[in-house]
Amino acid sequence: MVLDEIDAGFSLWDRFKKHRADKGSKETVVSRFVMLFEAHGVHRNQIPRFFDHNLSLENVATDKSLLPTLTPDVLQAAAELFAVRLEWLECADDQVYKMHHFYKDPISYASFLEELINNTDKHRIYALLAISLDSAWEEDAVLILEEEIGELGEEVITKYHLCAGWVHKYWKCRAELAACVALTLKHPIYLKSYRTIANLSDLCKGNEFVYQLYQKPAFVEKDEVLNQWHPDHWLFNPGAFMEGVSEGEFGKKNALAMWLDYDKKGLMEAGYACGSAREKFRVAFEELA
Repeated sequence: MVLDEIDAGFSLWDRFKKHRADKGSKETVVSRFVMLFEAHGVHRNQIPRFFDHNLSLENVATDKSLLPTLTPDVLQAAAELFAVRLEWLECADDQVYKMHHFYKDPISYASFLEELINNTDKHRIYALLAISLDSAWEEDAVLILEEEIGELGEEVITKYHLCAGWVHKYWKCRAELAACVALTLKHPIYLKSYRTIANLSDLCKGNEFVYQLYQKPAFVEKDEVLNQWHPDHWLFNPGAFMEGVSEGEFGKKNALAMWLDYDKKGLMEAGYACGSAREKFRVAFEELA
């Protein structure tokens, strides 16, 4: 599944590069409108079928014929369809996605997720935790909620809700991310992971499309084919939870203490049959005390 998504990412990237090469580097409302759909897997010629809003193939055939149809209502509807910022679509700035920040507040993340699930119809929600192993001290983790919004042939079209504001190397953020992972897994949501050695700050700020994540080099350990890393390791394995946490023993000890505190509040229960790992985390904490 991950390889399929990487292939899809490259396909979208090739289409994006061709679009930029054809139109030059200057972006317009028309070019961003088309880019928005193509970045989510909808070809320009498929826009009328998928989006409707009285658009025809004749309208989308050229930039000149498309421009008069892009009324404020049409732009607003397109932005809402893919959960992007209207200001980006209007070329007012370069931030594509509205970012949702839950630093120090996993409870609000739980409420946000519940609302998202309740507002979806028959479509499923998937999740992806992407983290950067880059050494820079800046935002390096983004939790992406993928919401199915329709189909085109055999292709599922999704929109994305980006949650960020974390430096996963920082002990507070590590525990908060672990809590958000657990809160996600309590629902029937398939959670994937993507680790990269590249910087993720642009995506964490909402300045890149999600498909561009898969253009960044993946980090794969030598034995990862047999023992693939997954975010739920932070819920059941103290060693995996502490791996990469900054500030030495101080950071690890405080990360464990916060994990135990969140667990006491019921935030670390993922609903798995294996139950809670509280005792293992308590022992790990006492060994550092």
